[in-house]
Amino acid sequence: MNQNMYVNVLIDRSNSKLDKAFTYKAPKNMIDKVQIGKRVLIPFGPKNNQENGYIIEKLSHINIKNQIKEITDIIDDFPLFDYNVLNLANFIKQKYMCNMIDTINTILPAGVRNTDIDNNMEKYFRIKISKEEAEEFIKINQDKYKAQVRVLNYLIQNLEAKLSDIKDNLGITDSAIKTLLKNGIIEELKKEKNIDIYTDTHYIEKNIVLNNEQIDAINIIKQKFYERAFYEILLYGVTGSGKTEVYIEVIKEVIKNGKQAIVLVPEIALTPQIVRRFREHFNEDVVVMHSRLSDTEKYNQWSRVKRKDVSVMIGPRSAIFAPFNDIGLIIIDEEHELTYKSESTPKYDAKEVARFICRNNNAVLIYGSATPAVETYYRAEMGEVDIINLTKRVNEAEQPVIHIVDMKKELKEGNMTIISREVHKKIQQKLKLGEQVLIFINRRGFSTFVSCRKCGHVMKCDNCEMPYVYHYNTDTLSCHHCGKLIKNVNICPACNSKYIKFFGIGTEKVEDEIKSMFSWARILRMDADTTTKKNSHDNILTNFNEGNADILIGTQMIAKGHDFKNVTLVVVLAADMSLNIQNFRAYERSFQLFTQLAGRAGRTGTKSEVYIQTYEEKNYVLECVKNYDYQGFYKKEILLRETLDNPPFSKIYTIMFIEKNEKNIIIFINRLKKYLEYYNIKGNYKILGPSPSIIHKINGNYRWQILVKGKDEEKLRNFVTYTLDKLREKEALGDIRVVVS
Repeated sequence: MNQNMYVNVLIDRSNSKLDKAFTYKAPKNMIDKVQIGKRVLIPFGPKNNQENGYIIEKLSHINIKNQIKEITDIIDDFPLFDYNVLNLANFIKQKYMCNMIDTINTILPAGVRNTDIDNNMEKYFRIKISKEEAEEFIKINQDKYKAQVRVLNYLIQNLEAKLSDIKDNLGITDSAIKTLLKNGIIEELKKEKNIDIYTDTHYIEKNIVLNNEQIDAINIIKQKFYERAFYEILLYGVTGSGKTEVYIEVIKEVIKNGKQAIVLVPEIALTPQIVRRFREHFNEDVVVMHSRLSDTEKYNQWSRVKRKDVSVMIGPRSAIFAPFNDIGLIIIDEEHELTYKSESTPKYDAKEVARFICRNNNAVLIYGSATPAVETYYRAEMGEVDIINLTKRVNEAEQPVIHIVDMKKELKEGNMTIISREVHKKIQQKLKLGEQVLIFINRRGFSTFVSCRKCGHVMKCDNCEMPYVYHYNTDTLSCHHCGKLIKNVNICPACNSKYIKFFGIGTEKVEDEIKSMFSWARILRMDADTTTKKNSHDNILTNFNEGNADILIGTQMIAKGHDFKNVTLVVVLAADMSLNIQNFRAYERSFQLFTQLAGRAGRTGTKSEVYIQTYEEKNYVLECVKNYDYQGFYKKEILLRETLDNPPFSKIYTIMFIEKNEKNIIIFINRLKKYLEYYNIKGNYKILGPSPSIIHKINGNYRWQILVKGKDEEKLRNFVTYTLDKLREKEALGDIRVVVS
């Protein structure tokens, strides 16, 4: 009988040439330890260098006649993933055109891959001999070995105890424990640490008072859940309508039926807030996963899910990979947010990954938003997604009144400051009343554009009607859509004013100016610079919510889902920075952002106001925001998308070339375009570019891109994959890195 076992191993190196399985023989002394999902050490290449890899398949026999190398060692005591994870990884690999190892290492948290398992274990001890023998030992040695006797008495009372607890409670050193262990009287156990990330918080369950709309929504979702089939539901509720309470009540039903739930939030900053809300109802049955956790904390949270100790995972995008084995529900809160799309390889969309997981588990997928993504609402209109409406704020609170401020008028009347005179007066009033103010500025390096402060004219490419982007190093205006370049202008071509300049104002400058205007006010700033430390998001938000500051200045992270109790005024500075981002989604993002910001005010029923400052006061997006008119905005946007053949009426793939030598990139990306045009025989696909990417250079690497647009996603993906394979076959790309998203 053949006793040999072979395995297919995926090498743990991100290299397209290694993106395949390599077969190895398992030594007889390791056969019993071989399992899918374990890491192994293997000899690789002509020099047999030792490499790490993952077992992805077991084989009882092979047809290869060449000599098969043997596994050197099996690293893990237990598998890190199973066939379900491999199935998910393969889905991501195919859909996002990336290497299999990149998908595996994305699904597994860094804490699982990088952490020494022993560092996550705690020592426990229990009596190894019989109770009678232990009592006899105590009787004989109670005067001679007092410390050992105290340990035994403690273990008789507690059955087993953690090393640190024994030492702390008895006030002894390791010596007595080591002696008892050496003599076989007690034995050591190792258990994984149970790390509670929010140990400083006490959770008291609160009763939820629901209105009729919330009750109806909960009943509909429960009905879908009990059908044990895949459903997608858009929970379309105005800001402050109580979507979180709906989530909690539905999750209670899911847990009662022995299933698990994942709740995705768009920002790390939201995680502590929502965890507190959920722990009021689920206590320690909730774990968290996000990038700010240490490797040890990530491993511990992942391990608790793996051991089936918990039923709910909360976190941003990466929490979608929680290793639950019986998912009943996935919730994507603020589903319209772009943060659900990964910016690093693999460039997966957590919404699409959630759809795949729910479909495979016959689970319910809920998209929650007051401003749904155009594609999501379109799918609801087409009947692909069920829709539930929440039209009222809880406690019958009124929506804030929104004002659009024409900053051109302010400039004409001599106001050169960053805020209008009316906003200045309103801030003073709110501060005197002891109410709080949010001030938002959308500071994005790539959103800089050129505009006339006198007439509002924005410099746009006449080929694409997209705003030019100003480039400091060349003093040029570039269209990142078609690649057209023109010299920077100093005079407005529309009104001949000298007040034309590139826009670029950051939160620090805003903070300085607000401080100079309101020197007595207590001001907090929340942006990428002030939230680098662990728990900094939570600390800033807690301080503000507890009334330790009067004004919070911030970027987009202050707009998303926060439940501020005392905010009655929201100010949006330089709305044009959002409206004129060079992207076909700019208007959609602006509508969502401004509406979400407005939703941070007046959540407890206090009369509230929102002021949006702009040089384009007649823009229809702002009119729709002012009137809370999502339907009106959607109708105009979907018509424009259809006219321009943009999503949801097409799929767009971006092929990006990245390298330090820009001339080299330009040569090869133009060759790629020729290949794309050559294989686009029937003309089914639109090929746009090449052009510099919006962020043209990062860490010394230049970035150029080509956009390929088509109706059928699968056919388009196959076309792009086939063309890139042909390019790689015939051209030596050298150090050029190709990223497709």
